[in-house]
Amino acid sequence: MRAHQVKLRGFRVELGEIENALSELSGVQLAAALVLQDPTGLQRLVAYITPASADPAAAKADLRERLPAHMVPDVIVPLERMPLLPNEKVDRKALPVPDWGAGAAEYVAPASELEARLQAVWQEVLGRERISAQADFFAVGGNSLQVPLCIPTLLYLMLVFLPRGHSSSFSARIWQAGKVMIRVRQAVGKDVPTAQLFRTPTIAGLARALERAGQGAEQAAIPCAGFSAEQRAAGVPCSANQAQMLVLHQMLPDSAAYNMGEAKHLSGEVSAAALQRALAYMARRHETLRTRFVDRDGAMLQAVVPARDPQAVPQLQLVSLPAGSNAADLARVVDEIINKPYQLLGVGVPLRAALISVAPTEHVFVAGMHHILRSAHPVNFITDTPCAPRVATLSVCDDELGVVRSDGVSAGIFMTELTMAYNAAKAGLAEPALPPLPIQYVDFSAWQRARLDGGELHAQREHWRRRLADAPQLLQLPTDFARPAEPSGRGDAVDVEVSPEVAAGLRALAAACGSTMCLKFDTLSQPHTP
Repeated sequence: MRAHQVKLRGFRVELGEIENALSELSGVQLAAALVLQDPTGLQRLVAYITPASADPAAAKADLRERLPAHMVPDVIVPLERMPLLPNEKVDRKALPVPDWGAGAAEYVAPASELEARLQAVWQEVLGRERISAQADFFAVGGNSLQVPLCIPTLLYLMLVFLPRGHSSSFSARIWQAGKVMIRVRQAVGKDVPTAQLFRTPTIAGLARALERAGQGAEQAAIPCAGFSAEQRAAGVPCSANQAQMLVLHQMLPDSAAYNMGEAKHLSGEVSAAALQRALAYMARRHETLRTRFVDRDGAMLQAVVPARDPQAVPQLQLVSLPAGSNAADLARVVDEIINKPYQLLGVGVPLRAALISVAPTEHVFVAGMHHILRSAHPVNFITDTPCAPRVATLSVCDDELGVVRSDGVSAGIFMTELTMAYNAAKAGLAEPALPPLPIQYVDFSAWQRARLDGGELHAQREHWRRRLADAPQLLQLPTDFARPAEPSGRGDAVDVEVSPEVAAGLRALAAACGSTMCLKFDTLSQPHTP
């Protein structure tokens, strides 16, 4: 990988290109750019400029004319002087933590108790203080990568009933709005649709919508299903999305399309024993990490391996690269670990972990699992810490594993807690200081099944059948080759840049339609059929 190249929100970003663009601006002497994790766990693009008299708002406006939208920093911090190393390069470790609330709109205080409760939710989820009652959710840090803590039933129904290929993009694009709305449900005790945030994206507007709704359906907390350890081990019904994953697996048993994984370089001494103890703790804490799947007379069941069973503990695979190995050799080993197909039915837990030794103080930690363990919904890894940091990869700093976030709330909670467990094990503690979990994933599955069996499934299915009645069954794209009978998984991504004028027009159109750039551009980019 080239120096200072990062991947952010699905885009490859050259930090040096941003720094060069900043340095060319009038009034800017020195510039530095990097990606930092904000208080909510999201990765944000941050730039630093000197001198302190430089105008960050003007700099950001100028960058919008020079760079693609994904390369415009979220925050620009003016400094009196840039911290430099003896070799005159920027000392990135010495750069200060930015004020994540900088540049917010004029503050308008909540006008009612309901607005105050909604403000507390927004501030918790976005990691911001004093969010104005008139501030637009998407303008103050809300984005489409934080949504599936949203309404569980809607998301699952979308995954089950939307045409193939639509569900994954839908779930990825409503990530954060759903997190806000699940907190809103908890705060106001009402069953509020996630789409309401797109229609009324301000605290004041959302409060008015809730007041107009009046006596909405009460939103009860997910209860503990009361399954005994024996019942859980024998097998209980899968959730809707787990069942979908199993059906897809039966259709394509050798596919790695739903394999998920993270790999991160670790610099320093790494204790494999502590990492193994951390993995064991995670399996004890989260039943989903010791869940296997069985097909019993056509019924798809999830069976929780008892915590004391040796099969419940993910075994850390230790790999040493031969001397003289290069980056391609390392990539090949990581690919084999992550992309080896899982056999989901009747075997062990579809989870892998490996520590690859590249050199005495250079390692790569790899964590892989089948998507069924995340099941497209973050309730798989439940935390009762309201705003727990969410992280997804590991890095070594001062002989401890630090954390860096990637997309996905489930992955974030998993890796945050794994890091805490590792550091606790290194310190000689039995486990980290985490509160006990109120429910497990099987409890959610039972709650969801009861809800769907109570008539909601039929109502939602009929609704989406009506809405999608005229949707094309298959997009007729002018491809070079005929569509294969079975998906091959081969493909690539092509980055397309548009002019600043087109980007500005798209942003204006999305705002006028009460949508996000991601949703609007996806709609506009679909082929037009007669």
